[in-house]
Amino acid sequence: MSRHELEAIGSDAATREDIAKILNCFYLYTDKEEQSVGQWLSKNGFWESWITSWMTKNIKPGYICLDVGANYGYYTRVMEFLSGKNGLVYYIEANPELVELINKSINDYPLNKAKVIGHSFAASDNNGKINLSISSKYIGGSTIVFGQPLPSSIESSLWDREIEVDCKTIDSLNIDKINVIKMDIEGAEYLAWKGMQKTLENTDIIVLEIGSYCPIEFIDDIYAKYEVNQINHNGDEIPITKEEIYNLNDLVMAVLRKKIDK
Repeated sequence: MSRHELEAIGSDAATREDIAKILNCFYLYTDKEEQSVGQWLSKNGFWESWITSWMTKNIKPGYICLDVGANYGYYTRVMEFLSGKNGLVYYIEANPELVELINKSINDYPLNKAKVIGHSFAASDNNGKINLSISSKYIGGSTIVFGQPLPSSIESSLWDREIEVDCKTIDSLNIDKINVIKMDIEGAEYLAWKGMQKTLENTDIIVLEIGSYCPIEFIDDIYAKYEVNQINHNGDEIPITKEEIYNLNDLVMAVLRKKIDK
C-alpha cells in the first residue's frame, strides 16, 4: 500500500483521543498530549507512513517478526496485522510504562491475528541492570546511552527522570528464526547489535535506524556483511553508500539483507 493511501486511511479514522484508532484497523492506548509519537498517533492515526508502506510490501502472512524499541506498540501491531493468524510477533520495550500500555492495547482490542509475545527490557550487549533516561514530553526518545551522540534533538532541560531497568541481549531470547527485525532504540543500536549476533544468523531482513551518530565500526560491520538500502519517502528501497551514512545530517531507516556469496 502506498504512503499516501495509508495517510488518508489513518487520518480519516483518527480519534484525537488517548485511545488512537490506527489505520482504521486496530487501537492503541497512547497519550495525546505527549509531544512526539503519542500526539501524532492520536491526531493522525498513523506513524512514519513511508516505513509502514514498506512493511505492507514486505511482511507476509506467517512471518515471524521482532520489534525492538516498540514505543506505544505501533509497529508491533502493524506486524501483528500483516503476519496474520499463522504469524508470530515479539516486541522489546525498555520503558515499563509503555509495556503496560502495549499489553493493554493488545488485550482490550484483540486483532485475532498473529500471536504477540512482549519483553520488558533494554536491548544491550549484556544482561543486568541499566539506567533509562526519559523525557516525559518525548517519551519515545527514552535512551540507555544518554550523554552519547543521540539521533534525537531533545533539549537537555527536557530530560526529567531516570529509572533503572533490566537490560538483556537479544540472543538471550533464543529465537530460532526471524523474518523481519525492526530496531529503533535511540542511539543504542550498536549495543543491541553486539548482543544479537547469534540471532542475526537466522534473520532474513533487518530494518534499522542509522545515521552519522553511529560508531564507524558499527557502520563498517554492517556494510561488510549486508546489502544496504534506505527506505525513501515513498516506502521503496534505494541504495545508500557507507560514505553517505557517514555524512548524513539526519537519520534513515536502512534495510539490511545478507550478502550472497558469488
